[in-house]
Amino acid sequence: MSTSTVATPTWSEQAFQDALQIIAEGLTELVGFGMAVISVRRGDDLVVVAVAGADFAHRPDGTEDQRDDMLGARWPATWLQGLLDVAEDWGRFKFVPHGRAPAANWIWVREAAVVSGEDAWHPNDGAIAPIHDAAGRLVGVISVDDPVTGRYPDAAQRRVMDKYADEAAKVVLSVLEREALERRLQLAEGTRQLVRTASRHLALDALLDETGPAFLEAFAASGLWLRVHGSGETVLTGSRPQMAPGVPTEAIALAVAEAAGELWQRQQAAIVYDDGRARNAVLDRAQVDAVRQVLTDGELSSVLHAPIGAGSECLGSLILGRDLGQPDWSAAELDQAAEVGRDLGRIIRNGRTYSRMQELVRELRELDARKRHLIATISHELKNPLTVLLANRDLLESEIEADDPALGHLADVDANARRMSGVVDNLLLLSKLADPDTPHVERDVDLRLLLDEVEAAYGADMGQHGVTLRVTTPAEPVVVRGDAGELRTMLANMIGNGIKFSDDGSSVEVTVSTGRDAVEVAVVDHGIGISAEDQERLFSDFFRSQDPDALARPGSGLGLAIVDRILRRHGGRAEVTSTLRGGTTFLVHLPTTGVTPTTSV
Repeated sequence: MSTSTVATPTWSEQAFQDALQIIAEGLTELVGFGMAVISVRRGDDLVVVAVAGADFAHRPDGTEDQRDDMLGARWPATWLQGLLDVAEDWGRFKFVPHGRAPAANWIWVREAAVVSGEDAWHPNDGAIAPIHDAAGRLVGVISVDDPVTGRYPDAAQRRVMDKYADEAAKVVLSVLEREALERRLQLAEGTRQLVRTASRHLALDALLDETGPAFLEAFAASGLWLRVHGSGETVLTGSRPQMAPGVPTEAIALAVAEAAGELWQRQQAAIVYDDGRARNAVLDRAQVDAVRQVLTDGELSSVLHAPIGAGSECLGSLILGRDLGQPDWSAAELDQAAEVGRDLGRIIRNGRTYSRMQELVRELRELDARKRHLIATISHELKNPLTVLLANRDLLESEIEADDPALGHLADVDANARRMSGVVDNLLLLSKLADPDTPHVERDVDLRLLLDEVEAAYGADMGQHGVTLRVTTPAEPVVVRGDAGELRTMLANMIGNGIKFSDDGSSVEVTVSTGRDAVEVAVVDHGIGISAEDQERLFSDFFRSQDPDALARPGSGLGLAIVDRILRRHGGRAEVTSTLRGGTTFLVHLPTTGVTPTTSV
């Protein structure tokens, strides 16, 4: 078989070539072989990168090769396996006795005198040391021939041979790792460009419009097809996205996409060539033939198929095509394409999730608007009869004698009507605070003045419950920016909540303190407390604790929900610290302006 020569390998830098040459020369000069050859795996072939020894060798076809002519020669990697199958184990090197393997399996045949004896080296003998990477893949081989003694190397010589083989393996692996790293860096740049820009686009055509050129350059591809399952859409880009005239634009995608699910499970990318060869492909013969036809019609040499997916779900296919005459796909490109498929899967899934979230947000907003409208409508409908009820109650009271037992019943009517009126007022306020269109009028407000008003309003309530209210504020104004009416309601609800759930004879302490960026209002009661489970839902609309002591005290479950809404509108927040039967502390944080109000509240 004749060998073809190529230019200096693109992967090799002179320093690496020199290092391999020194190793080859060491095998000839120090170990004592007439010839040593080091070859590196390139695709399906082994390429000669270092030759040391005699000036020429005979090839199996009888022609001569000068040493320099042998550099760059290629020989099928499958030949090596044929030699290893019949070889004897010498350690790193494997000895192939003459007559066990066809002469055609050697890249050369040395001419030498035959020495007699059982340990004599025959001209058709040879020794080879395969080089494998960490994954066990063949990446190179060292071959030696024609020992200067004419005899098999002894044990000491074999140990030295193994050391040279180890050093050669290190050099070859470092060179290939560097090449793979450089290629991965190039591909990663295209991938990063894809990920950076694709996140801004959810539509496939927009995605490829922006990232397609960088993608094609990174993978040295002439065509790029992207198909997403369930979308009914195939997007194409590249030098000939329409393939050949008369060939459907989806033909290449449809022919390959059937295998996407299985490839995704394997986490692999696959290649199909125009001559019917395939790598990692899980297509049947008919599908391979369909791809071949599309490749032939489109004047493409091969197509790389990477499944797109996320988690356990295969979402589609990424397909890259190469023109005739372009190089074979490398293992690094296969791995990188599979990684890009995973990146695209995350982008597509995130896009779908984002779209679904937008739809849910829209639906929730519609539901919230309907809820606000319903609450407002019902509240207004309840407000009118309650007003009439209270007015008639006042009228009846004026007509009844002071000692009439009916007055007690009217008192019950009055108490419950006013309680219901308070619930309606809270419903209206809650709906108003939840409406984003409700105006938020801000001005500088002194919390001390608001607390004075609240304390005065709760005077009768405290006497009824036997609860003492103690308010401690700084001597100087405590200024926040906000709506005075809403802030007054917030403070009243917090203090009222503390009074309602306090035990008779206990106290509620309100303390105001200022910091550089915030005002803190602490409301501490010594009442029934709140369980840890209830604290998680404390600020929810209509929430009421199932604790019997809490249920025995009247309430609508809206007071703290209103507090939470007001705080959100003012950029504040609340913290709760409580233990069941151990009292409760509410701590409110409000942003401060740090200025003295110009108007009193």
